[in-house]
Amino acid sequence: MLPCLCALLLLWSLSAPAQTPPVPRENLCSIEGKVVRADTGEPLAKSRLTLLENTEKGKGFSALTDAAGKFEFKDIPRASTT
Repeated sequence: MLPCLCALLLLWSLSAPAQTPPVPRENLCSIEGKVVRADTGEPLAKSRLTLLENTEKGKGFSALTDAAGKFEFKDIPRASTT
């Protein structure tokens, strides 16, 4: 039974996706702003914004505007988004 369990654990560990190392704090940034209607300048509340990494994995970041149309993306890796 033990050899079978070891073989299963080995297969599971080989199939698990690789862990990406954490990004150092000095390589992170934030983006903030305000979303308004183009025709009236009125703030847009509850607007969803999406920022995608410019990598093969394409990790996404999401933000939702508040009642005043303000949003903030936090802890974004520098130079990896479009």
